[in-house]
Amino acid sequence: MNENKLIHSIAVARKMIEIAKEYNLFDEEITNCFLIGYLHDIGYELAKDGKNHNKIGGEWLKKSGFKFWREVYYHGEINPDYESIYLDILNMADMQIDGLGNDVGYEGRLEDIKNRYKKYPKVYQDCCKIVEMLKEKESSISSQAGKIGILFDLDGTLWEVIDSTFQSANEITKKYHLPEISKETVLKVFGLNKKEAAKLYFPDLPFKKSSKLLDEMACLNIEYLAKYGGNLYPNLENTLQKLNKYSLFIVSNSAEVKYIEAFLTSSNLKPYFKDYIAASSLNISKAEAILMIIEKYHLEKEKTVYIGDTKKDLEAATQVGIPFIQAKYGFGDDLNTTYSLDSLSDLPTVLEQIFNTPKDEE
Repeated sequence: MNENKLIHSIAVARKMIEIAKEYNLFDEEITNCFLIGYLHDIGYELAKDGKNHNKIGGEWLKKSGFKFWREVYYHGEINPDYESIYLDILNMADMQIDGLGNDVGYEGRLEDIKNRYKKYPKVYQDCCKIVEMLKEKESSISSQAGKIGILFDLDGTLWEVIDSTFQSANEITKKYHLPEISKETVLKVFGLNKKEAAKLYFPDLPFKKSSKLLDEMACLNIEYLAKYGGNLYPNLENTLQKLNKYSLFIVSNSAEVKYIEAFLTSSNLKPYFKDYIAASSLNISKAEAILMIIEKYHLEKEKTVYIGDTKKDLEAATQVGIPFIQAKYGFGDDLNTTYSLDSLSDLPTVLEQIFNTPKDEE
């Protein structure tokens, strides 16, 4: 790794700080940006002729325990299998800093790459595609700037599916000659992750076996819900229609994305939501899933809120550092939160209280 690479790396790190400040990231996130930028080309130390330096560097940092190794591993790729705001900022900075550490903008950087890689025209062509992608992302971020993100839990917040879940669970217990699961137990399982649900449903079975039973129950339940739907809470669509100035998302602990999709298709409410995540399907916590939405859509924490009904929902929002609204009509006990809903129709007014958004704001 020669001196010019070091000069380029520290310039990219400083450019990342500049971009991060433009997007109003927090101080800790800005520090993370500097570290990622400074280390992004470390793979050149081991890579022959620079080939796959991002992969080599990412793997090296992964083994060292660096939290943001994926940003290094995937930087400079077209349509990578990973997304984060850090990766976006790294690519934006890297594609504006030339090989000598000068901030030359996208066009200047492309010209620099074209001259340096004359023998490898595909490198230049790929970089042109990356710049086009980055410009689209910048446009998306600009349009998202100032947008308030409303993240919903699903069960106990948007709908309840107690009867279908109870029926599906006990079709499986009957099939395998297991004790019937009570409706009270079904009520307790909403909002839990897969391991917690398995322990509650089948306390005497090893997780490997209970997990398979849960999967079979989920498939049966999803099939039913996709066809017949669940019980939507009153005034749901009417309320969503009044939230057109916000970006709406669903973050559920469900173990299957298809479960969320069953809600969206059976209710015909998919057009209202920008995206959704089933946390347990990714083997991550609800707090981590919330952060994924925040980072992917460049939301500001001060302009993001999570709506749920249980203590676990409150804990997830608190861990992320965003306001929480309790849906008191759901399954959880009254948590005595600062903001709460007795019905969904209260939501527009509560959001106005939190974010000081007038009713006529578009």
